[in-house]
Amino acid sequence: MILKPREDRNTSIATLERLMAHPAATRHDIVRLREQIDAIIKGDLSEGKAAIEMETHWGHSPNHVIIHDLRIEHDGLVAQIDHLLINRLLDVWVLESKRLANGIKVQDNGECLTFIGRFPKAIDSPIEQNRRHVTMLDRLFASGAIPLPKRMGFTLKPKLRNLVLIAEGRITRPKAPVAGIESLIRTDQLFAHIQRINDSGNALDIAKLIGQDTLMALGKAMVDMHRPIEFDWERRFRLSAPLAARTPEAPKVVQLHPTAAATPAPSTTAPRPPAGQCGDCQASVSSGVKTYCRKNPDRFNGRILCMSCQSKVTAKAG
Repeated sequence: MILKPREDRNTSIATLERLMAHPAATRHDIVRLREQIDAIIKGDLSEGKAAIEMETHWGHSPNHVIIHDLRIEHDGLVAQIDHLLINRLLDVWVLESKRLANGIKVQDNGECLTFIGRFPKAIDSPIEQNRRHVTMLDRLFASGAIPLPKRMGFTLKPKLRNLVLIAEGRITRPKAPVAGIESLIRTDQLFAHIQRINDSGNALDIAKLIGQDTLMALGKAMVDMHRPIEFDWERRFRLSAPLAARTPEAPKVVQLHPTAAATPAPSTTAPRPPAGQCGDCQASVSSGVKTYCRKNPDRFNGRILCMSCQSKVTAKAG
């Protein structure tokens, strides 16, 4: 059962595109804005592939709840969790989605690299990032902020599990043991991995099996903790002045023949970015999405696709 769908990124993309047309935007600003748009689209693709995988297998199951894009604030900390999957055994799978087209390499000391062409680039460890999410959820449950089911006077404690899903790209694992390396898997292996864990579980775990209504109540309590954030892109890129205030005044039209019909003055309204349509579902797509598709013709077979259809293509390719 899907209790919280994925967040819509189209508003952020549209805002960033408008800022690219801002009169005060420099070339450097435009490059940064384009990079931000690409990062949003790439992140949406990785999360979309994971969401499709989850919803295909558990989306209609009354024995599981799915929560996407959950942002929680607790005890001065903030966690932005890509996906949660909770079952009636109180297994809480905390899932982090990553799209690293050039792969990820985990070194023997736990440091992580990706590649730009043939050159390595250090990145934050997604394993440690998701481990922090798990730690925060553990504190949240321990605090009593979320009511947990009880049996015979004892509180049933959820079992938190950590997985990092790599949507594409090669995973190069270390030769030496690294804590948490088993949590790094390909997105298309999610269902098989969880099934394998379930099959190897302790038979005594059935003792804490909760009802479907209790599971639903726990999931809704988690969703109630969601604290969305609105990105102030104008302030972040220091382009906060209203566009209309900086738009040059339109030149006045001099009427040479007073008897002729008056010529309408040019509109001073900033033009909207071109939209276009998705080649599959005919939904409107922004110019940022169009640009991304044109930069990746092999991925989408030369078509312009909305982010939802891109996710479906990426999931099938995986």
